[in-house]
Amino acid sequence: MIFSPYNNLVSYPVPSSPLALSVSTVPGSPNQLSASWSSPIPKNGIIIAYTVYCNTSTSQAYPEQGPNVPTARSVVNGTTLAVIYSTGLNPYTQYDCYVTANTSVGEGTPSSIITTTTTSESVPSSPLALSVSTVSGSPNQLSASWSSPIPKNGIIIAYTIYCNTSASQAYPEQVIGPNVPTARSVVNATAMAVIFITGLNPYTQYDCYVTANTSVGEGTPSLVITTRTSESVPGPVNSLKQISNTFTTLTLTWLHPVVPNGVIMGYQVLLGSMVIYNSSTTQVVLSGLTVAMNYNLSVVALTAKGSGQPAYVQAATATIPQVTVTLLQVLSTTAVRLHWNTAVGLSQNILLGYVLFYRSKLYLKRQIGGVQTLVFPPNASYGDISGLEPRYNDYEFSLQVMLNISGQPVVNQPQSYAAATSLMVLTPAPVDQTSHTTITALGATLATLVVVLLILLVVAVIVTILVMRRKGQTVAYKPSCSINDSQNVIANPGSFTMKPLLHGADGRKRSI
Repeated sequence: MIFSPYNNLVSYPVPSSPLALSVSTVPGSPNQLSASWSSPIPKNGIIIAYTVYCNTSTSQAYPEQGPNVPTARSVVNGTTLAVIYSTGLNPYTQYDCYVTANTSVGEGTPSSIITTTTTSESVPSSPLALSVSTVSGSPNQLSASWSSPIPKNGIIIAYTIYCNTSASQAYPEQVIGPNVPTARSVVNATAMAVIFITGLNPYTQYDCYVTANTSVGEGTPSLVITTRTSESVPGPVNSLKQISNTFTTLTLTWLHPVVPNGVIMGYQVLLGSMVIYNSSTTQVVLSGLTVAMNYNLSVVALTAKGSGQPAYVQAATATIPQVTVTLLQVLSTTAVRLHWNTAVGLSQNILLGYVLFYRSKLYLKRQIGGVQTLVFPPNASYGDISGLEPRYNDYEFSLQVMLNISGQPVVNQPQSYAAATSLMVLTPAPVDQTSHTTITALGATLATLVVVLLILLVVAVIVTILVMRRKGQTVAYKPSCSINDSQNVIANPGSFTMKPLLHGADGRKRSI
């Protein structure tokens, strides 16, 4: 007690310091601490309350956790000496704590200070200053850097970087499929400079952010940074095809690459490995080509990084139409006439006419003569061929169309005379007047000889008769059949014969 000289009253001092202060963390509660103590000795009155103070420590292990955290203060009633939760603290922060007792006179002296008491860890706050940029020469990567979060709320054990395809994708066709997975890179806690995020698509817009991780879990994400990966060579063009042709031109068309991998600067048409056309559009007309020719072509798209994968197509210029010979007439021994179906669908400025190739088989056997040609006008449907070799000579014909191609007459050379438009004709042999005269003269000579021989034979018979008469014999003839056989003779005239009879000197007849 204290006596006052002014009023002769007795006053009591404030309480002494509470004893045995203990402060500890609260599992699962990073914003709280648990405190307990014993009553002061002496109390110097009736303890009506205790006040617990926790100030951020001047020896803060993590000063970036916050330099000016206000003092946490909890007031409890005087009968509570066990566990007190001081709320409003920061996670993973070092505090200097003490407690005071209070009587009606006032607040007593503080207890001993408990130092280096740290609250529990929590998930960290957002990392700061995220920066994302392209990587030169690496179209499938991005470079990211950031600063550690404030407050960290614990020991950072890792950072996780996320890059999702942007909803505002400038080239939506660049995304392969509707559900492109999130690109995710996990790095250790000390790496906050440059990180290469791999597995991305070239020239694709990504929304990137980063999170920090403590042992409690993953913290809140940083601000989102939108960045596009660098360009690469493009994918193949789509739907390449030939849509039309003429005798010397081809028209090709295609669609933009499904995966452009950059800004398409143009296209190239190649024949083999040779570039034959450069185009800024998706349709080209190739001119100056060969008639009826097949071409194996390819088309590539171009970006600033070069030419992409080729797409292939087989195209062909128009073929010269064939005409069909419908009739062949033999006009003479040295001339024939061919009729044909005229070529249809060709304008007069394209169709110049018809060319007939013909040759004799003597050319094939003896290389005599060679192939001859005749040209007929475009409105002709038949043509005469004269001056052929007679005497049953074989001829072959092949009819071709002559076209005006780029101002030049073009005719297909016959590959084979056995084609549908080729014919073979055998020219008839003419009548040879000289041979006829010779045969006639020979016949007359033979007839004369026969007459002479007959005359000689008659003379010989006469001479024989005369000689025999001189010898007293005559010659007569009688039938070889009797009167009784007359019916047989009539029925069978061929059985009737004459037999000569000789008359001897005595006048008697003798049969020979």
